[in-house]
Amino acid sequence: MDRVLEEWLNERGISYSSLDKVGAEFRDGILRFPRLSISTGEHVGWKCRDLRSGRFYGDPAGIPHADTRPLCSTNELPASGAMICEGESDTMRLAQSSLPNTYASDVICIPGATACPAEWMPLLRKYESIHVFADADIAGRQLPDRLAHLVPGVRVVRLPESHDVCSFFLEHSEDDLRKLYEIAPVHVPTPGPIRTVGLQWDNAGADEHRDKLIRIVVESGVVLRPAGNNEFKGLCPFHDERTPSFS
Repeated sequence: MDRVLEEWLNERGISYSSLDKVGAEFRDGILRFPRLSISTGEHVGWKCRDLRSGRFYGDPAGIPHADTRPLCSTNELPASGAMICEGESDTMRLAQSSLPNTYASDVICIPGATACPAEWMPLLRKYESIHVFADADIAGRQLPDRLAHLVPGVRVVRLPESHDVCSFFLEHSEDDLRKLYEIAPVHVPTPGPIRTVGLQWDNAGADEHRDKLIRIVVESGVVLRPAGNNEFKGLCPFHDERTPSFS
């Protein structure tokens, strides 16, 4: 095994076999994670991490998160649940534990707290339960809120301060994390207008992306009505309200 890769894995408690669980490849100091088309499942590129500099980049560059599926370690058995982590490292570390098999869950990677596009909603809503293993930092606290605005009933596995999944396992046991999983509360999203995050477009394609977003929202059961200035509003599906706040 390459020394750079070995050190990177050991620092995080990740086994080499965990790379295969997410389809990752390592070559010339670069760890590459596959990006699959959200519509066809075909391979369209890579998310790359230079382990020497820590730099992330796309190959090819410029593919929006909304056009690809989230990185996923699929359970060997039919999965009824999803365990969501922030970042590839935590996803691989959780996938190598016994928790996904114990709770019949796939392990899904959200690249960051602000990267959860509405296009992923149909993929996430197929699961009966969703547990978020969010980092214990400001950005990590935002992730459950964004997910709960897309999919109701999200539960949050609250990690101790200054911990992510990798660092938790370096100091605690799987049984410790299992206890946190079993008491995970349902996350109540912050009240107020819902803003779709993670969508990327330029002015030239704004109409096309707007129509695509409207279709996704309508398919989820929200009734939208024109609100002027090229905007639409509807009743929030996650709150009991009479005045539309979903915009």
